[in-house]
Amino acid sequence: MKQRILGKVALVVSVALLLTGPPVSAAAEAGLPDPPPVQTSAEALQQDLTLVAQAKGWTLAQAKADHRAAEIIGELAGKVARERPEIFIGSAVNPQPGGAPTLYVKGPADAFVDRLVAGAGIDIVVKDGQPYAFGELEERQLTVHKALVAYGFKSVATSVDLAGAGRIPAEVTKEPGVDSRPGAVLAAMPQNLRSRVDLAVRDEPVTSLEYGFGGERMRGAAVQCTSGWPILASGGLLPGITTAGHCDGINEIDWTDAGLSYPTTPQVQHRRAWGDIEYHFGPTIQAGVFYASSTDVRAAKSVEAVSSISVGESVCQYGRSSNVRHCSPEVDSVSVTCTFAPFPYATERLVGTDNDVGIGGDSGGGWSFSDTAYGSHVGNCDNGEVFSAADYYDEALGISVWLAP
Repeated sequence: MKQRILGKVALVVSVALLLTGPPVSAAAEAGLPDPPPVQTSAEALQQDLTLVAQAKGWTLAQAKADHRAAEIIGELAGKVARERPEIFIGSAVNPQPGGAPTLYVKGPADAFVDRLVAGAGIDIVVKDGQPYAFGELEERQLTVHKALVAYGFKSVATSVDLAGAGRIPAEVTKEPGVDSRPGAVLAAMPQNLRSRVDLAVRDEPVTSLEYGFGGERMRGAAVQCTSGWPILASGGLLPGITTAGHCDGINEIDWTDAGLSYPTTPQVQHRRAWGDIEYHFGPTIQAGVFYASSTDVRAAKSVEAVSSISVGESVCQYGRSSNVRHCSPEVDSVSVTCTFAPFPYATERLVGTDNDVGIGGDSGGGWSFSDTAYGSHVGNCDNGEVFSAADYYDEALGISVWLAP
């Protein structure tokens, strides 16, 4: 959702500022205030586990058990994706904290899967015998999404259902002059897929954009957004910072809350097959550093592979507009496609969550857990927040999160 504000406009951006020497020296040389101290990995993890426990009514021990299970099943699923992509579907954590997570496999589980599960160190449920691998599920979902847009809907959300044996959840918003009766809509879908579409037709919008160092303010022409991550770029492009692709007009960044602003220059933008992302070149950038909240600064040490993201996994969102670190959202789909009115195209391969915690101005802000980068905020789709996966930044723009040493 684009947030219009009167007078001078702030846009939230990432703390990431490119640095070749120690943070204090580089900041001083650039005439910038020193950033707050960076949390240790242990401090970052403890804070997010505490926020998860508070949001879900769990004990800290339960949050730790849930995170451990998510880490183990995510690593195992990533191995299947890399070594046996033809059978890889995905994974899900148990709704009960620390309960046995689930691995989904196309066809019968073979000796390779059995060995991984046996060596995992925790109980894992293997749901094999599934008819489609992840790539096939994603292609079916994209085919239905494009058919719904071609039919005339302008606000559309479709997703991949790992546990649905090929079911395709789809939501659309009624459009004037478009026959929105479910029977008529389904009849217009591809014949081989229409019986597998779980369609919901809504009166209210099913998608909205939330325009808005990671987590710093940026300014533009009457819009507000948040930055995400420091990045390195290929092809001779300058290092810089990310924000959301739909944050058009951004040309200035605030340095923390010191009241200082510096110009930024948009480099490239992508809003199609690999998410909603752009990057800017600006002042000095510090490798890996991002704001986890308005007072907590962390160093990103890793990027979560999409194949290692599990349904039901807790992930945290922070944007400068809402200015709260939210750890209540859980992943409910690792591949969501959204068409945001009035834009006539689909934004694909977003990660979907089950909770609407962001507000206008949060777009572009980082999604993370502890010191791991998951992605950058886009908006609301299918009744939950969606973010662009950091794992896909290379496919989208030829960039990658610049991790801390």
